[in-house]
Amino acid sequence: MQDADFVLVDVSGVTDMHPNDVVAAVHRLVASGEFGVADAADGYLLLARGAPACAAPCAWPDAFYDFARARGRQPQHSLDVAFGSRVRLVGYDLVDDPRWRLTRLRLYWRASEPLPGDASIGCQVLAPSGAIADDTAIRPMPRCSGIHRTAGW
Repeated sequence: MQDADFVLVDVSGVTDMHPNDVVAAVHRLVASGEFGVADAADGYLLLARGAPACAAPCAWPDAFYDFARARGRQPQHSLDVAFGSRVRLVGYDLVDDPRWRLTRLRLYWRASEPLPGDASIGCQVLAPSGAIADDTAIRPMPRCSGIHRTAGW
């Protein structure tokens, strides 16, 4: 990065890097003071050398989080599961990605009111045998505390 003036990060895509590692790399660049957030939209983050540093927590443009919104998309499998009085799981998709040889789980949530900044979601996925296939207690979902508002990537 010594010669780069710009760094473009796509947090919505799939790579061989764990999302938490991507978050940590972005955090290091921003925390170094060399790069600041020049723009952010639809899961893309444009860092520029010499751009103003973010105050913690950063107030990145709301459009940055568009990649994580349903935008009228309906879940393949509808549900109606209440978690307390403020959050509902309304469905999910199973998204096969043959290029990366994986299947992703896309969850659709609805909040009836704004959630506290320290709110988080945990998820455990079981295989048909009952074995744990994935668990956010083991492989935590990305969080970007300290570099932007508390929404996770």
